[in-house]
Amino acid sequence: MDPRRLATVLLEQDVLSLTELWLHYWRNGGDAGEMELEAFINDIEVLPPLDLDVLAFALDDACQDRGGHW
Repeated sequence: MDPRRLATVLLEQDVLSLTELWLHYWRNGGDAGEMELEAFINDIEVLPPLDLDVLAFALDDACQDRGGHW
């Protein structure tokens, strides 16, 4: 699933907060700040390809921490 779409679903379903997602992203090497990540999720800003990979990994990591896979 597209990282933007998955992040939107997880945030809308209160599976995790934006801050929790950003922390997973940042710990995995993401460069964008929390506001930039939020802008990306809301389709306002574009992330570089490497950061998209980091976000996908961070989303998988966050889902596994919660015992599920979306």
